[in-house]
Amino acid sequence: MDPEELEIERGWFFLARLNPRKFAFFYDKYYNKVNRYIYKRVFDPDIADDLTSETFIKAQRNLWRFRWKNIPLGPWIMRIAVNEVNGHFRREGLTRDVLQMAANQDQSRPNAPLAQLILDEENQFLYRQVLDLDELSRNIFQLFYWGDCTTKEVAKILGTPEGTVKTRLNRGRIVIAKALLRNRPEISRTFEHRIPQEPMKQYGNNEVMGGEGDD
Repeated sequence: MDPEELEIERGWFFLARLNPRKFAFFYDKYYNKVNRYIYKRVFDPDIADDLTSETFIKAQRNLWRFRWKNIPLGPWIMRIAVNEVNGHFRREGLTRDVLQMAANQDQSRPNAPLAQLILDEENQFLYRQVLDLDELSRNIFQLFYWGDCTTKEVAKILGTPEGTVKTRLNRGRIVIAKALLRNRPEISRTFEHRIPQEPMKQYGNNEVMGGEGDD
């Protein structure tokens, strides 16, 4: 975020602290980003809308807790969104594997929220690879790709060093690339634009080392 945009956000932040109606600025600015992230976690538009609304309600109610340090509100709001999704899964007794949940849904309805995902084998396989990553890497991937967050924003949301975020992203891309080449070579060609080529060439069939290299 450039300094001018940050200064504008700073002004609206202090206005919203005095007048809750001014929080609409942040609602308008971040709603689509938050809603898109939540939808790609739950794959149900109604639930996504409800959780998005709850995210902004909690953000507005707890705005007094936020201490302005020349950091935009976006990562703080996204952190609330992450907690809302995780809380939803806990309340419903759901696992992290939303694709398995989707497989159990009635696919006879053409407008079923997950119908397109289930019919799309390529997307299903790719999403499963993300869901099979370790918890930290999975959260990083979800925020970076599904939430359109920068590595710096992901680091702030998860309270993780940015170096670790970058390392986990790179390592996760390698793991996914290898899985695609091993199990779905035709899909790996389809998704070449999503997977960096150098890691694929560099690692080939070698095992990806884990646990080291995080900052």
